[in-house]
Amino acid sequence: MAKLVLIFGDRGGLGAALAELFLKCGDEVIGASRREDLAAPYQRYVVDAEDEMAVSAFSALLRDQGRIPDIVVNCAGQSAKTLLLMASTDEVRQLLIGNALSAFLVTREFAKAMLSRDSGVLVNFSSIHAHAAIAGAGVYAASKAAVEALVRAFDVELARSQLKPSCLALSYVEAFGMAASINEAARQEVYGTVPAGRTVGVQEVFDAIEQIDTQPPRRGDPVYHIGL
Repeated sequence: MAKLVLIFGDRGGLGAALAELFLKCGDEVIGASRREDLAAPYQRYVVDAEDEMAVSAFSALLRDQGRIPDIVVNCAGQSAKTLLLMASTDEVRQLLIGNALSAFLVTREFAKAMLSRDSGVLVNFSSIHAHAAIAGAGVYAASKAAVEALVRAFDVELARSQLKPSCLALSYVEAFGMAASINEAARQEVYGTVPAGRTVGVQEVFDAIEQIDTQPPRRGDPVYHIGL
């Protein structure tokens, strides 16, 4: 049966690729990002995932339209490389807001909407860097580790429901993000710091979301490692 899938951060990268795969499966997709300069074969909204009022109003709008998503995929986020001894408080604040706060707001607001029917999947993303100590990635790693902690806490607080707050902790995704910007030698160095480091494909990420959707809630272990 076709699902209603909401993707935050669909303007490019992983979000855009996942949107395409959901559409190919016959699902209905809604996109949300800060900017509207994107022609897409689905309805899009301008929503800043870091803005509490904007996320809350967007959730209320979809709820009033009778369009509570079956799956919310939050690809919104930021990355930056800076040594901890050189990082400014503004850089630290921006990464924590861009990754942890946005994950909190999107999950909180759409969990409230989904509770009205007691079903729904809420997907956030962590990173290999939350599990590998790499110079220059400390602040980014901390922001992604915070996302994992938040999802675990949502899992505990929503334990009496059928909602599925989940986090996909990803290695480098082929052709996107850091995978496209660092050389193979640097990638292999990072892979050597985790048990099963490797590059992952978009289809693998999509399949993991589909698996979460079709299986019972995985209480106590809502963080899925892919390529780590």
